[in-house]
Formats: sequence, C-alpha cells, structure tokens
Amino acid sequence: MNNFLKSLLYYFIAGFGISLTVIANIGVSSYSSMSLSLSHITNLKFGTIMTILNLIFLLLYFIISKNKNLKNIFIMFISLISFGYVTNFYLYYVLKNLSFDNYIYNIFLFILGTIIAGFGSGRVLKLDILKFPLEAFCKELGELTKFSFSFYRYLLDFIFTILSIFLSYYFSVPYFIREGTIISLFLLPGVISIFSKDNSLKSK
Repeated sequence: MNNFLKSLLYYFIAGFGISLTVIANIGVSSYSSMSLSLSHITNLKFGTIMTILNLIFLLLYFIISKNKNLKNIFIMFISLISFGYVTNFYLYYVLKNLSFDNYIYNIFLFILGTIIAGFGSGRVLKLDILKFPLEAFCKELGELTKFSFSFYRYLLDFIFTILSIFLSYYFSVPYFIREGTIISLFLLPGVISIFSKDNSLKSK
C-alpha cells in the first residue's frame, strides 16, 4: 500500500508537469497534442480527454494481455480517473492565471514541466506498481509480435502527430505540434530514464 500511495503521488506529479507544458503554449508531446485538439473540438477538459484515451489503451492492454489481473486493472482504472481530475485541477484552477508574454520564459516553463513530468513518470516506472496504459499496451504488443516496444511506441507517436495536425486543420483549432513537441521528443525519454534508474531515490 505504501508503494501504491507513492506511485499515485508520482502520477499526480507527472500530471502537474504535463499541465505546465500545456500552459507554456509552445506545443506539447504528440499524445498530449491529440488530446488538446480533441479537447478544443469537444469542449471537454484536457484531463478528461486524457482519461478517456488512457482508459481506451487500458482496455486494449487488458484485451491482449496474457496476464489478466482484474485487481491491477481496477487499481489502474481508479488511478487514471484520479489522474484526469487532478490534471484538470492543476490546469483550470491552480495554473489558470500562470502565463508569460516572454517567449524565453515559456521555453523555460516548458522545459521545467517536461522535467517534472519525466521525474514523476520515471518514479512510477521504478516502483512498478501502476502502469501507463499506452506504454503497457506497446510493451504487450512487442511481446506478442516480432516488432519491438520502441517500434510500436514511435508508430503511435507518429499516428498521434498526424491525427493532431489533421484535427487542427479540419476543425480550425490551434496547432499543438510545435517546437515544444521537438523538445519533448528529445528531453522526456532521457529524464524518465534517469529517474527510473536512480538508486539514490529508491524507496525503502
């Protein structure tokens, strides 16, 4: 239970970091960009869209998984619902008045958000109690087929990017594939890797 609560806390820290990258308004990761496009089209909150997409990938993971642990799936379901609510709380209440006219400040805000999101995600992976549905789905696909986890993860990133651009163009909503997307592509995996392997932070 102790590690579960820690994982949940790190989940919420990751949500705070993601919210900062959205507030920076210089583009976001491919997955977040599609969520933002859908959020603008449907008028649903960003965290709500993220929750819906995460639950879809959780369902897909459950369908193809060889180990169908209903208890773990239920815990993930509750965690993802909580993650969506907390992300909305950050984005639409805590951080709603945080904005900078200075482009350089927004770059720094985005980098800070990416590092915080990477820290939270890395610690969740380290504790290995909760999972990120998208990554869990890709990992399961990699084990079931001849292609690797990385292949499916990058393929989905490509699909998310194309879908985000198409949705923005077709429905005349802002484009979210921008410079922040490139920064996230190079910075986020490294930060996650560092904090998922850092033994100095290992829980006792």
